[in-house]
Amino acid sequence: MLFSVIIPFYNSGSLVKEVLDSVQSQTERDFELIAVDDGSEDDTWDRLQAHTSSPSCLRISNSGPAIARNEAAKLAKGTYLAFLDSDDLWFPFTLALYKSVITNHANPGVVTCKPVLFESDQDLEEPDNITQEIEAFSTYYDSFDDWRWHGVSSFVIKRAAFERVGGFCSKRMNAEDADLMMRLGAEPNFVHIRHPAPFAYRRHKGNLSKNLQMNLSGMRHLVDTERLGQYPGGKQSVRSRRKIITRHLRPTILNGLNGGCRQDVWPLFWKSFFWHVSQGRLRFLAFCLLKFVLR
Repeated sequence: MLFSVIIPFYNSGSLVKEVLDSVQSQTERDFELIAVDDGSEDDTWDRLQAHTSSPSCLRISNSGPAIARNEAAKLAKGTYLAFLDSDDLWFPFTLALYKSVITNHANPGVVTCKPVLFESDQDLEEPDNITQEIEAFSTYYDSFDDWRWHGVSSFVIKRAAFERVGGFCSKRMNAEDADLMMRLGAEPNFVHIRHPAPFAYRRHKGNLSKNLQMNLSGMRHLVDTERLGQYPGGKQSVRSRRKIITRHLRPTILNGLNGGCRQDVWPLFWKSFFWHVSQGRLRFLAFCLLKFVLR
């Protein structure tokens, strides 16, 4: 089996049919579907069991999406794990595109992609999938010059690599996806799909990425793990790793400053200060220092 499709759900019964329908509509059929109910208190579990796609259903006590995905991965039989969040959607060509990329790029360890953004079904149109724009790198660290993934729904990961690094971090935090990519950073053969977008990312008020304290927890984890030398790649990858981490850090630091969380932000700012200096991010540093001084 080529793909194990993993979808965690939490109090998202109203989304079950739409997201599972989008998987069921795939033209590529070499996959299994594993749905995890992360301790929902609504009718999510009943809707999962009743859906015509007949997914393998797993129910756990509420533990967060990272642990839910890890539990599903333990049941997976596919060579690749394809992740999808319950509020996002696939297009009929998605798995066929992933298969084509995997075949044409010597079975990469990690494949990522860009999404189409939407807020309502009326806004969503299937993208043109005739032309493809694919980028290939020796490792994820070698792609440090730009964003090369957009959330967990953009992840297709070789199951052996996922298991080797221990899956998602089990801490209750945002940025568990960034941490996983850092731990996979030296995995050989990284591919990014720039076009077409294989999934649709739903923007709404409930997006976890909008929780500032959870974001700050995730950023602290990234910075401390790097400072302790626990990400792979050794000294030769230091510049790449810190370039990637600071790209995550800056929006969170700015949001924290604007949100009045200066005491929470200061340790992150100081620990990464010289990383930003080495990258020439002097305007960013000056702006943040001014904010701290004015406070």
